Amino acid sequence: MNYERIYNEFIADRRGKEANLIASGEYKEHHHIVPRSMGGTDDTSNIIALAAGDHLFAHMILAKAHGGKMVLALRMMLYGSYKTRGRDYPAKSKRLAYGMAKSRFSEVQSELVSDHFKNPEVRRAHSEKLKELHKANPELRLKQAETLKQRYACDDGLRVRISEGNVRRFEQKGEREAQSMRLKKYFQTPSAKEKNRQAQKQSHADNPELKLEMSLIKKRYYAEMPGAREKNSDALKEYYKKPGAKEKNSRALKSYYKKNPQVLEEMSIARKKLMEERPEIAANHSKHMKQRYMNNPELGEVHSQKLKAISKLRKAYCLERGITKPGKGCKNIDKADFEAWKLANICG
Repeated sequence: MNYERIYNEFIADRRGKEANLIASGEYKEHHHIVPRSMGGTDDTSNIIALAAGDHLFAHMILAKAHGGKMVLALRMMLYGSYKTRGRDYPAKSKRLAYGMAKSRFSEVQSELVSDHFKNPEVRRAHSEKLKELHKANPELRLKQAETLKQRYACDDGLRVRISEGNVRRFEQKGEREAQSMRLKKYFQTPSAKEKNRQAQKQSHADNPELKLEMSLIKKRYYAEMPGAREKNSDALKEYYKKPGAKEKNSRALKSYYKKNPQVLEEMSIARKKLMEERPEIAANHSKHMKQRYMNNPELGEVHSQKLKAISKLRKAYCLERGITKPGKGCKNIDKADFEAWKLANICG
C-alpha cells in the first residue's frame, strides 16, 4: 500500500477544509506536513491546522510510511503527557477519546472473534487452512514461532496473560474434556507422537534447565491439586493393562539406562536418601510390596527369580573383575560399573 500517496491526498483534502475548521472555533492542532525530524521547517506552508482525530490519523499514516521516529511520535501522541514542547492541550480529552474508542473497538473485536471461534466447525476450518498454509510454506511456521518468541522476550507479561486466558477457557464446562479428546485423537497418529517426542528432546537439549523446570512445575501442581497424583496414577494403571505396554516401557527404560548408566546410580542414591530421610515412605513401600506379593504369588515368584538372576550376574561380574570379597551389601563393588556391565550383558 502506498502510504505516502494516501498521506499527500489526505493533507490536500484537509488543506481545503482548513479555513472552515479555523472559522468554526473548534479545537484544532498544528501539524508539520514534513516532520521536523525529517527536515521540515516552521514555515506556514509546512504547517496545517487539523482536528485532533485528523492529527492522530496523519501521524498513523506517517508511522506506516516511514517507521522509526514517526512510530515514536505516534506513541507520544497516544501515551505521552498533556504537554508537549511547552504547549498546553486543554482539549486533549478529544484525542484521548479516540484512544478510548480504539481500545473499546479492540475489546469488542476480541469478543466477536472469541465468540466466532466457539463454533467447532469454524475452528476446524481455521485449523485446516493453517495446515494448508504451513504445508505450502514450511518456513511460515518457523517465522511465526520466531515472532512469538520475540513477543515473549519483549513483553514479560504476555506468557502470563496467555496462561491466564487458557485457565479461564478450561474453567468453561466441557472445555478441558474437549481439549483432552482433541489431543488424544491427534496423538493416535504414530507420526504425531514421534514428532512431539523429537521436539521435546530437541527442546531439552537446547535448554537443559527446562526438564528440571517442568519437573518443579509438576511437583507444585501435585502439591496444589491433591487428587491429581491419584488420577495420574489411575491413568497409568489403566494404560499398563494394555497388551505390550509394560514390555514397551521396559525396553525403552533399558535402552535409556544403557545410554546413560550414571542415571541408575543417581536414582539409587536418591532413593536411598529418600528412604533414610522419610522412614514412613520406606515402611509404606515395604508394606505395599508385601501386599502385592501376597495378592499375586506369581509376581513374588518372578521377583524372587529376578533376585537370583541378579545374584548370578553379580558373581559373574566379580569373577570377571577379579573381586574376591564384594563385602556386605556389595560395598566393595563399583555400582555404576556393575550396572553398566549388567546392562551390556542383558541388552547386548
